[in-house]
Amino acid sequence: MQSALYQAKQRNGNSTEVVPVFATAEFMRYSDADRLLHYETNVDIKQGTDRLTSAIADVYLQKDGNEVERTIAQKNVTIVQPGRRGTGDWCQYTTADEVAVLTGNPAHVEDAEQGTTDGNRLTMYRRENRVVADDTRGSQSPGRVRSTHKITKP
Repeated sequence: MQSALYQAKQRNGNSTEVVPVFATAEFMRYSDADRLLHYETNVDIKQGTDRLTSAIADVYLQKDGNEVERTIAQKNVTIVQPGRRGTGDWCQYTTADEVAVLTGNPAHVEDAEQGTTDGNRLTMYRRENRVVADDTRGSQSPGRVRSTHKITKP
């Protein structure tokens, strides 16, 4: 099953372009009352150069239109953006700010320029081209963060 979700506005540098968003999965259900598209089994969502794959994904539409508000993916999540690849158990991608929060045991992000980061919770900022390890439990967090950075010589 394949569906065309909407035309997304995506920032590239100082410009904004409209890109199509497509989702495929073996099973899809839509609830108009909840403004929710539910996908299961071999989920593959493509937005321009970005791609999210998982076992389950819920796509929430805005109340006043058919634009996507956020996507929550679960089980074997992979998110690929130009120069960056993240994996984890759970991911929430918010369309308005192009931010993906990835959790796992551990979540893992490989960045072609910055190196790799592992942690219980990683936030990928697409517009700012950065990744932050930011466990919301703060000092109560039982997890560890590991970063391997690439150093470029001038």
